[in-house]
Amino acid sequence: GNDVDKLQYSIVTDRYRYTCWADRTPVKYELYDHATDPGEYYNLVKDMSMEEIEQSPFAEIVADMERRKDNPSNPANSVAK
Repeated sequence: GNDVDKLQYSIVTDRYRYTCWADRTPVKYELYDHATDPGEYYNLVKDMSMEEIEQSPFAEIVADMERRKDNPSNPANSVAK
């Protein structure tokens, strides 16, 4: 495996795209809601640290995406709509 794959990952569900750029300092996160922003113009977690995301309205979505990353083939990993 390529180490870069571990540093940058993007997870897409029916509604959201979540991206983590772990190779950046500070780490950058992106979360787009395709229901309201199909063109991905508005990063819902722009300039937030993970600590800030965890206190934000998007905490549960991001936590779900992180679980999906750890278990990509687990059918229990369904996103709340």
